[in-house]
Amino acid sequence: MQYRRELDGLRALAVLPVVLFHAQLPFFDGGFVGVDIFFVISGYLITSILLEQLDQGSFSLGQFYERRARRILPAFVVMMLVCLPLSQILMDPHTFQEFLDSFLQSAIGLSNLYFMDQVGYFAPDADLQPLLHTWSLGVEEQYYFAFPLLLAGLTALKPSLRTQGIIGLTVAGFVFAEVARHIDPERSFFFTLSRTWELGLGSVCAALVRKREFRASNLYSLTGLALIAFSLIVYDRTVPFPSVYTLPPLIGTCLIILFAQEKTLVGRLLSAPPFVGLGLISYSVYLWHQPIFSFARLLSAEHPSSLQMAGLSALTILVGWISWRCIEQPFRQPQHTLLAGRRQMLGASAAAIVTLLGLAGLGIAFEDYSRATWLRLNPDIAGPYLLLEQAQLERNLRAGAMGDPNPTECRFRAPNLDEAVAKRLDDCHRKYGPGIMVLGDSHAIDFFGVVISRFASPFVVGMTQDGCRPHDPESDCQFDQVADYLSQRNGQPIKRVVYTQAGFYLMQTADGSPVRRSFFDKLTINTPLPRTLPDAGRIDATVAYLNRLSRFTQVKWVGPRTEPHIPFKHFARVGCDARFTLRPGQGEAFEALDAFIGSRVAKFGQFSYVSQNQMMRFDWATDYSDCKELFFADGDHYSAAGEIRFGRDLPPSFLN
Repeated sequence: MQYRRELDGLRALAVLPVVLFHAQLPFFDGGFVGVDIFFVISGYLITSILLEQLDQGSFSLGQFYERRARRILPAFVVMMLVCLPLSQILMDPHTFQEFLDSFLQSAIGLSNLYFMDQVGYFAPDADLQPLLHTWSLGVEEQYYFAFPLLLAGLTALKPSLRTQGIIGLTVAGFVFAEVARHIDPERSFFFTLSRTWELGLGSVCAALVRKREFRASNLYSLTGLALIAFSLIVYDRTVPFPSVYTLPPLIGTCLIILFAQEKTLVGRLLSAPPFVGLGLISYSVYLWHQPIFSFARLLSAEHPSSLQMAGLSALTILVGWISWRCIEQPFRQPQHTLLAGRRQMLGASAAAIVTLLGLAGLGIAFEDYSRATWLRLNPDIAGPYLLLEQAQLERNLRAGAMGDPNPTECRFRAPNLDEAVAKRLDDCHRKYGPGIMVLGDSHAIDFFGVVISRFASPFVVGMTQDGCRPHDPESDCQFDQVADYLSQRNGQPIKRVVYTQAGFYLMQTADGSPVRRSFFDKLTINTPLPRTLPDAGRIDATVAYLNRLSRFTQVKWVGPRTEPHIPFKHFARVGCDARFTLRPGQGEAFEALDAFIGSRVAKFGQFSYVSQNQMMRFDWATDYSDCKELFFADGDHYSAAGEIRFGRDLPPSFLN
């Protein structure tokens, strides 16, 4: 296959935006599309080689996998070996165990499937995942595990079927991705079948080039460059990927591959030495950028500044060059290494993977020793960490239980109101008369704990489920079940429904975007809160649902509490006995939300509203921690100790 300098330049156009996107530098919100550009380039180059070998009768599966191993594994293994001890030192014990899980999956090329179930690509925690970027390597390796066999099979069957087969599979993959992003966009982002069509587009280009010659075209290649530039400038993390929105940068990449030979304007631009040089080291740059950024963030008490991240981006390019020069190049020229033969290289690759798996296994097996080592190495923050660990453990136990720590037959929590729960409620009604139902999301799980810690009423049930809110219900949420149950029994078993939920889901940013937990997590404790507004649409949808319930029983909406969202790094740095404060404007934002909801309920509601903030009267200097206990398990949830503490503030008449 003839070498094309402009394709190395195109690699630079892919890797640089990805690096700057993960550095969170201004003007690079669409930089994540660089990975999609990589997929197309990879599909084109590798399929071109495979087709050439198949047509010449020189194709060898062993040779193919040897080339992939020499290209991918040496620098990858070194990167993994560097990440392991640094993660042990810089991560708290719980986070380190999660890292080991990602380490295992990355070692066997399945990290995309791991991250699909663990963390969203655009979630704030993703910035602290040193191996998050290996998801794309996993997609590629899974694709190239099966694709050469498919191509060889089509060639043996009928060579003329190859192009149609590749096009058919690519179209099918696109349709799958478009459907999947409507069903589960976060999981679809990582899923192999949602991504193979992007590699497939590159394979289609290779098949077309094999069949006919494409003339150089300034028009088409400039159009391709414009499509890529458009996506880099206009797109941000709210654009669903992969989907129909992925087409512009992918089509742009295909146009450059097909029409941007060196004599075109785009070809000359991409063939310039800076682009080619960066393209040559792009794999190593990509490998090292995420670990460098993640460890820098783990080291810093506050989020690194843009200037610091720009410096780290430059460091990434330097480290990438060293990795390319000292690791990649020697192994891609086997005559200069001890692993000159295919058998030696494949054997060494297998041994390297087994070694990585063994190291991760040791870390998991000796979790207690690892935890003790970290506590010994970090005496200054060991105390705050132990408080946080206990708070999270107790909350998880209570939130995950079907009842309270001392359950009785009629004091229990359930996520759904199925037939068995309905029978239990009916039995409790017959035994104790009408009961109290706490309803809502994970904040309602907390509030159920507040209620049962405060009151000894024999019949109190929590119909609470994490992530479930009536303004945005999922199919498996409990709200229709509750409404149907109350309707069928005319509300008799339940004398009052107490509803509450997380407040930030009822907020929107100044530009109308919904607020998420990441909105707070990205801010240092001293950063003023960006302007927020109450989300009237979601609030009114909640009012409408509670009006529906109020036809059958009394309903009380307990307003959303002010959420501290105090970063653990800040808590650990200042100590548990500090007088904690919120970010400038944060308390005011939640007070404004509280007042707005109260006004909407007064105007449209057929039920009562009570301010949780006014009941609890939060004083953050004392209500966050007293050095014996931590009253919040994370940024916005009460701990078990917090449930008891704040339960004391409920007035005796609250349930009456």
